[in-house]
Amino acid sequence: MTKGNLVSIEFTGKDVTTGKVFDTTHQDVATKEGILNEKRTYGPVIVSLGMGEILPGLDAALQTMKEGETKTVKLDAKAAFGERSAQLVKVIPLSEFKKHNVAAVP
Repeated sequence: MTKGNLVSIEFTGKDVTTGKVFDTTHQDVATKEGILNEKRTYGPVIVSLGMGEILPGLDAALQTMKEGETKTVKLDAKAAFGERSAQLVKVIPLSEFKKHNVAAVP
């Protein structure tokens, strides 16, 4: 597959250190892991390769795959969501969420 191809993918994203699932396209997995979102439609998603629509490391891995291939991809922070930066972390009191009627997830 190459840059610009539209591909249909299914995935389950896990934190490598904890094994905790943080995202998936599979409703049964979301239910089992306690992350089911009733407002979401589960199933394959269409992405355009090389267009910045998905994590950079996943995008690169998909471009090396063949149609129908299944693969486990492990991404370091840089290839996923980026390195953690203390300057970008802001602590917001729970009262602020409540003030704006936003449900905070622990």
